[in-house]
Amino acid sequence: MDCFFVAVIEAAHPALRGLPVAVCHSASARGTGEVSSANYAARAFGVRAGQWVRSALEACPDLILVPYDFEGYQRASEALYRHLWALSAAVQPLSCDEACADVTGLGNAAELGERLRADIRSATGCAASVGVGPNPLVAKIAASRAKPDGLVVVKAEEVTALMDALPLAKVPGVGRAALDKLGALGISSARALRAHPVHQLEHVFGPLAARNLRQAASGQDDRIVADPPPRRSVGAE
Repeated sequence: MDCFFVAVIEAAHPALRGLPVAVCHSASARGTGEVSSANYAARAFGVRAGQWVRSALEACPDLILVPYDFEGYQRASEALYRHLWALSAAVQPLSCDEACADVTGLGNAAELGERLRADIRSATGCAASVGVGPNPLVAKIAASRAKPDGLVVVKAEEVTALMDALPLAKVPGVGRAALDKLGALGISSARALRAHPVHQLEHVFGPLAARNLRQAASGQDDRIVADPPPRRSVGAE
């Protein structure tokens, strides 16, 4: 779901929509609090999650700071999963506001995604972005590209082009430490990662991690989406 912590509060207080809003533990201008979530209006001023409140207010003096609404988050999260499990028997929860569902054989995935978005908005008052792809990794990337409040479908034959256009930092599973090591090898794109000699990657990362990195850069993901337990494809955020 989009800007989940803020979106839930905006749904309860519609007058906040369109204004720069951020959720944080402490609204003290002395900067002791940290921004947990910011809506797109706030992000336009440079406000980001993890930013100190003092820095956020310097970037956006009109920023509205609001506390967490844990009961509201629980209700919205329960509604999200209620609709996901009504859609598919195979749902992999990823967080309180993100999940992956296997809709293979259940109908047109794009239509199912739009229906899911409408159901979530009706139940929670919040927007959700949905990505459709041939596997969980591609669906997650598609969901990120669908933000805010949209749907993106990536077909199997479009995966290579998608990965080639994606900054390496945006590839799921490629963290900061891996980026630094890849940079030292002169690798700055998914295409370059796929083309790099395997033995060099294995020397730096080890066989398993090297394999996982190459698979991610290729848009390959052989994970099976299954209902818990164990909590192990349409990605909804």
